[in-house]
Amino acid sequence: MIYRRFLNIALACVALTAGAVQGNDDAVLGAYEAYRAGDAARLERHARALEHHALAPWIDYWRLRLRIQEAAHPEIERLARVWAADRPRGWPQIEAVLTKLRTEYVLDRDAAAPPEHPAPVLWFLTESRRGPDYLFATAAALLLRSLDYPTRVCLGYYAAPDAYDPETAHMPVKASDLHFWPEVLLRDGQWLVVEPTPGY
Repeated sequence: MIYRRFLNIALACVALTAGAVQGNDDAVLGAYEAYRAGDAARLERHARALEHHALAPWIDYWRLRLRIQEAAHPEIERLARVWAADRPRGWPQIEAVLTKLRTEYVLDRDAAAPPEHPAPVLWFLTESRRGPDYLFATAAALLLRSLDYPTRVCLGYYAAPDAYDPETAHMPVKASDLHFWPEVLLRDGQWLVVEPTPGY
C-alpha cells in the first residue's frame, strides 16, 4: 500500500516535470501489481507499452528482480532445507542457519559478486562463501524466509563495547561501524535480532 502511494506520488512528479501526464499511468500501476504478483508475462506486456515512459527504469528494475527471484529462489530453498535438516520448527532451525553462516563462511568487507552475476546472494552462498555483513544478513533473511519465518534486514551502527571511554563516558562511532543484521518476527509481534555474521 505504501509502495502504491509512492508510485502515485512519483507519477505526479513525472507529470509536473514533463508538463503533462503521459497517459500510461494505469499501466505503470498494472506493471507494479504484476511484479508484486510475480507474473512475469503480464509485467512484460506492460513493459512493452511503457518503453518510453519516464518511469521505465522502474519497470526494468521489477523485471530484473523477477528474473533474479526465479534464478535464486529454488537453490536458496534447497540450501535452507538441507541446513535445517530434521530439526524441529522454531529456534533449532533458525540456529542451524545462523550457525552454518557463522562457522562456514568468512566475513570479508572487500568481497563483491562479479557485476554480471544475476544473484549476489547466490554467489555468496554457493561460490565465494565470503562477503561483507550485508550479504550475511540478506542470505540469512532469504534462507529463513524460505523456511517460512518472517524476516527483515536492518542496518545501524555497531559500537564495540571495548571502544567505550570511561573517562568521557562516550563511545565513539565511526562510519566503519555500520552493520547489517536480520530480524525474525515472533508470534507476539516483536522482532528478534539474530546475528549470522562472524565476529559480531
